[in-house]
Amino acid sequence: MADGGITELLTDFITTTFRWLLRIPLMVLAVLITPLSSSLSAGDANEVPLAVPTDVATSAAPLPGSATQARTKQGWAAGLAQRWIAAALKQGEVPKHIAFIMDGNRRYARSREIELGRGHALGFDRLRETLDWCLKLGVNTVTVYAFSLENFKRSKAEVDGLMDLCRAKFEVLMGENELIQKHGVRINIIGDIGTLPPDLQKVVGRIVTMSRHNTRLVLNVALAYTSRHEITEAVKCVAHGVGDGCLHESDVTQSVVERCLLTEDAAPPDLLVRTSGETRLSDFMLWQGGYSCIHFTNVLWPDFSFLDFAKCVVHFQLSHAQLVEMSTAHTAEVDRENRLADIVAAGYTINDRHVNEGKVAMCATERDCRVDTFIRDIHTKRDLYFQRLAAL
Repeated sequence: MADGGITELLTDFITTTFRWLLRIPLMVLAVLITPLSSSLSAGDANEVPLAVPTDVATSAAPLPGSATQARTKQGWAAGLAQRWIAAALKQGEVPKHIAFIMDGNRRYARSREIELGRGHALGFDRLRETLDWCLKLGVNTVTVYAFSLENFKRSKAEVDGLMDLCRAKFEVLMGENELIQKHGVRINIIGDIGTLPPDLQKVVGRIVTMSRHNTRLVLNVALAYTSRHEITEAVKCVAHGVGDGCLHESDVTQSVVERCLLTEDAAPPDLLVRTSGETRLSDFMLWQGGYSCIHFTNVLWPDFSFLDFAKCVVHFQLSHAQLVEMSTAHTAEVDRENRLADIVAAGYTINDRHVNEGKVAMCATERDCRVDTFIRDIHTKRDLYFQRLAAL
C-alpha cells in the first residue's frame, strides 16, 4: 500500500476514534440528567392542560418550595439534558430528512377520557415542539402525515373537527413570524388539495405562498394524502409530458417519475418514524421511503418526547452504514438506467458493445435539458395553483 493510502487510513481511524471518545462523556452526563427530564416528560404527558385562574396566572414569581418552583427547576434540568443529548447526537451522522407518521391522537384522547378533538389538538402542539428539536439538531426537511385520504371515511363530526383544527393551526402559523420567518421554515402542503373544504384550500394557498422563499427548514404536511394517489398523479404527469412532446419516450425513467412526486426535488427521508405501536406505513411515502431507516415506537404521538426523538436518531446512526450501502447501490442502478436510455436514444441497442461515447454524452445532455425544463414547468404550475388558491 502506498504511503498516501496508509496516511489516509490512519487519519480516518484517528478521526473516528476521537469522535466516539468525545461522545462518551456527553452521553454519560446526559444519562445522569435524563431521570429529571424523563420525570418531567411523564408529568406533562399525563396531564391535560386546564384553564388557569386569572389571579394565579398574573401572580408574581413562584414561592420558594412551591410545586411551581419545583417544575421550574425540572424544566431547567430538562433543557440542560436536551442540550447535552443533542450535542452528543451531533457527533454522529444526523438525518437531513425525517418523516413522521403522527399516530395515536385518538387513543391518547380515549385513554384520558377527553374529546377526540382535544387529542388531535395536543398532537399539533407536539408537532411544533418536534420541529424545534429538528431545527436544533440540524435537520433540514421534515415530512408529517397529518391526514390521509382514507381518513375521510371517519365520522363526519371527526372529519369536520380535523378540518377546523387544520384551518385554525395554519392561521396561527401565518400570524407567527417567529416560526415562519425568523426560523426560515418553508411549508409545503402535499396531497389532493381539491378534496379539502374551499375555505381550507384558501388558507393552504396562503401559507404555502407566504413561506415559499424560506430555506432553513422545509416542512411537508401530507394532507388528504396517500402515496398511491401521489404516484398515480406523477405517472399521469409524465405521460402528459410525453404526449405533449416535452419529453421523449426514452426520457421516462424512475428518476423522472421521482422528480414529479409532490415532494419535488427533496431528498428521500433518511429516517421514517411511526408512533403508537403500529408497524405499517399506511400508504405514506412508499416511493421515497424505500431506503429509509424505519423506526416504530409504542409511544402515542402526543406523548412523544425529546428522549423518544433521540432514540429514533440513535437508531438511524446505528443503521447508517448499511443505509449508505443500500442507497449507493440504488443510485448506481438509477445511473445505469439513465445511461441505457441515452444509449438507446443515440440509436444503439443495449447489447451493442461499442458505442460513440460523444454521441451518447450529447443525448444525455439533451435529455437533462428536456427533463429540467419539464420539471421547472411543473413547479411553476404548482406555484401558480397555490397562488390562485390564496386569492380565492
